[in-house]
Amino acid sequence: MAEKKTDARVRYTKMMIRNAFTSLLKEKTLAKVTVTDICSRAGINRATFYSHYKDPVDLMEHLENELLENIVDIINESIASGDAELGKILPHILSFIQNEADVCLIFTSDLSNTGFLMRCLRLIENRFVMAWTTRCGISEELADELYLYGAMGSVGLLHKWLYFGCPQSPEYMADLIIKLFNRGASAFNLCQK
Repeated sequence: MAEKKTDARVRYTKMMIRNAFTSLLKEKTLAKVTVTDICSRAGINRATFYSHYKDPVDLMEHLENELLENIVDIINESIASGDAELGKILPHILSFIQNEADVCLIFTSDLSNTGFLMRCLRLIENRFVMAWTTRCGISEELADELYLYGAMGSVGLLHKWLYFGCPQSPEYMADLIIKLFNRGASAFNLCQK
């Protein structure tokens, strides 16, 4: 029983640190956020912060990795339930991103920092590449290049979607991304579908 209380306290503390950190990142850049700032806003002491993270950069990396692990879980759960089709997986991923918009927007607030969204898109890359190589008969190398081209455009779309508060549904955005990716392949007469 004590273990569950400890887990609940740890989860609560991490949630407070996360909330403080994300609110600070809305006010200043990561380079200007200090451990003292985070502790003051979260109402914790420095020792508590350091028991979980090395510094603000480490905290940022933990948050990003945690989000990506959740997306991997969504993909795996969809596949396990028989929804392995990209058109069914992508709306779930975008719904999760929409629910975590405050943190995701921080990761994408600077369009030159496309790392987080690119890492998200890399998680579904194989599904596009396999479909194109099988259905269109193109090389894996060309399919990879088409995917990278489409992924960069998708990063811009997702950034705009997050920035404006996700006005369209995750289903709409997923459909748009899939259509644009497939349009890219068909534009080169590489794929008839």
